[in-house]
Amino acid sequence: MTWRCVPLIWLALGLCSSGMGPAQGQGMALPEVARLTEDQYGLLLRSRDVQSAREMIEQNLVYGGDGEEIGDVTDLFLGPTGEMLAVVAEIGGLWGIGETDVSIPSKLATLNNPADGLRGVLVPVEEDEVEELIPERSLSLEDITTDIRELEEPIRLEGGAWRATGLIGDIARYEAPDGYREFGIVLDFIIEDGGAVTVVLQPGLASRIPDLLSVPFESNAVSWSPDEPFLDLSYSFEELMAAPTADPND
Repeated sequence: MTWRCVPLIWLALGLCSSGMGPAQGQGMALPEVARLTEDQYGLLLRSRDVQSAREMIEQNLVYGGDGEEIGDVTDLFLGPTGEMLAVVAEIGGLWGIGETDVSIPSKLATLNNPADGLRGVLVPVEEDEVEELIPERSLSLEDITTDIRELEEPIRLEGGAWRATGLIGDIARYEAPDGYREFGIVLDFIIEDGGAVTVVLQPGLASRIPDLLSVPFESNAVSWSPDEPFLDLSYSFEELMAAPTADPND
């Protein structure tokens, strides 16, 4: 897969080529299927070449044109093959009440100056301007990538678009002779060059694997639909169990 970097997300986390992450190498190379200790997972997330979808959602703030905090990033919209399309944010409100959900195309969001000490993305809309947006219940790929839209739940995404939160937390399964069996849950997925490339799994107790496990996010490696709570792996249980431990020196 070939995607391009989405600077607003990478730089907002301070982890791009000029970022502030402790690891300044080119990233940790992973085998096709690999075990990751917690320390290795942390090292991977601090690489300047990759980003965690979960961290993007949990840690980024949204600032208006005047630099004032106006909300939080709550989700990401991605395209059919995992390419980044837009940031989803809650803007306005107080203590979780009265906020407005909006979709902000990646091309319209920019990085706050790190010298300002602000962590997050700068968007071309102010809190009071959100009320002027027309609520949308259905968005096409063109809608998502063109304009700032107010999201009126339940929102329907068309053209193969999906939410990051629609994959994180899903149940990972492997195919057994008697059908699919649960292996663990999707803890995170990794974004590189602007698209999803690696899924990070938290194996269940039955797997007897104490570490995390990474698998490629590719059509031949996983089977997944935004409408289903399952991610079906193309690897057997034996292949998952035999996964090597990632080498942080790669």
